Amino acid sequence: EIIDYIDDTIQNSAPTTPTTSSSGNYNAVFDSMTPDGLILTTGQAAAVNIKFKNNGSTSWNESNVWLEITNKGEAASSFSVPDKVTVTETSVSNGQIGNFTFNLTAPTDRSGLLNQEFTLYYNKNGTPTKIASIGKFIIVKPGVSAQIIEHNIPIAVSNLWKPIDITMKIKNTSADTAWLN
Repeated sequence: EIIDYIDDTIQNSAPTTPTTSSSGNYNAVFDSMTPDGLILTTGQAAAVNIKFKNNGSTSWNESNVWLEITNKGEAASSFSVPDKVTVTETSVSNGQIGNFTFNLTAPTDRSGLLNQEFTLYYNKNGTPTKIASIGKFIIVKPGVSAQIIEHNIPIAVSNLWKPIDITMKIKNTSADTAWLN
């Protein structure tokens, strides 16, 4: 999974292992997720695009194939996502990529490394039937944060065992928390 570096200029590209599954004439392989690694602050929203490649003989459309997003091992997601996300293309034939685009909002009641499962389904005689699934971690940071704006910390101090007065200006960059005195 993506590592959250202190220096935002460092990029990490984590390899993903495609998950392949087949169900009758429906078959799919996970292609990609954009953005690949999600690091959100509590309450922050993000647009996400999940791509699956159709490896089956049946074409997909919005009435017969959809994506569901849930917390790992649960029936719903804590990221405020739609119950079903339909494919954006009119039709996705064998060998083509199907796009599933949606917005998710990070929960405000939990933070940390949250595991989400993205599962592709099709309608088999009125029963949702799993085609393929991929699990991804989403990092949710608490909404409390700060940035040091100014300080007078010296680069080096001689070891005289005397106190040094230090002044810092810190900016509240929290998404949802006001600081009190």
